[in-house]
Amino acid sequence: MKKELILIVIMSVILSMDLVYAEDTSNFDRETAKIYLEKGIIARMGGDNQAAIAFFTKAIEADSAYAEAYESRGMSYGSGQINDYDKAIMDYSKAIELEPNNDEFYFGRALCYYYKKDYSKTWDDIHKAEQLGFNAPPGFLEELKRASGRDK
Repeated sequence: MKKELILIVIMSVILSMDLVYAEDTSNFDRETAKIYLEKGIIARMGGDNQAAIAFFTKAIEADSAYAEAYESRGMSYGSGQINDYDKAIMDYSKAIELEPNNDEFYFGRALCYYYKKDYSKTWDDIHKAEQLGFNAPPGFLEELKRASGRDK
């Protein structure tokens, strides 16, 4: 009887530890995602956007609500090395869905629309980014005005 009671207590402690650990997995996922994000940024800074995309994808797999990972992967897809603006736009759009008040996400997507020559959507995102406090580079705005034939 005493051994059974000790066994029940030990099992209860083990089970409660598992529950605490299970509740803590969201932090583990975000921490894992941050590690992959940092590795991706290092790869991108080293000029290897393919490797960066792989790391950013792993970050997203670890934490699908990590807006910065979508933005970072969007940057790599939109780089001169990759030039996949459709995938970049999808990633920026997901980042915006997750953090709709982030002005930099709108500007990043605006750049992709610009390179696709979709100037109407470029302007829409520039205006939204500015509403949120972003100061678009004057040189870019001048080029957009010239390319689109509009002032705003």
